[in-house]
Amino acid sequence: MKTAVFVTAIPDMKWIRTHGPMCLEIIRAYFSHYGHEVLVLDKNPGISVKHNSWLWLLAHQIFPGYDYLLYWNLDILPNKFDEDIFNSLDLTKIAVCREADGSSTKFPYYYYNCGMAGIPKQYSQFCIDTFNRWKDDPNNWPSYEQYYVNMELGEHKIDVHEIPKKFNMFYGSDPSVAVCLHYSYTVYKETEPLATPVMEEHYKRLKEQGILK
Repeated sequence: MKTAVFVTAIPDMKWIRTHGPMCLEIIRAYFSHYGHEVLVLDKNPGISVKHNSWLWLLAHQIFPGYDYLLYWNLDILPNKFDEDIFNSLDLTKIAVCREADGSSTKFPYYYYNCGMAGIPKQYSQFCIDTFNRWKDDPNNWPSYEQYYVNMELGEHKIDVHEIPKKFNMFYGSDPSVAVCLHYSYTVYKETEPLATPVMEEHYKRLKEQGILK
């Protein structure tokens, strides 16, 4: 089975332009440690989208020839290199992570955070159909594509594989437990001084531990 990791690193936000290369270095190092190929999309391939996070739904169209692609947000940084996430995946199912609180009162189907998502080839058309159905929706639901994806998963009763929480724990979680830390809540608030320094501290710590060469 041919697998790979797919990272969107299009510099459409300030933090990606300034800290994207650093984040990508960490992500590449983690997956290279286990021999996994990392595919990087660093420019929009001419597809009209409201936000580039929608593009992961077209992963198999953008990067054909793979049996399974694991989409990985640039702001999810491996914290420990002692567990290969691929050993915790069911490569026959769409893989997503539970949202931080496990559910949401804001939207009936919003259970899963799409910062990382595993896409078997047999579900590529489902993802493409979701993209085409909702990419121009005038309602502009929050969290870019995530509410729409959750709704489609629920409406179609897709039996998803839940990625263990330790691979997608939000910043502020216990770092001794977190295999990966998700910096979403801090980096997207670009006016706050906390935003990118915490990612720099993460990078520095991995350097000091000799994990990053």
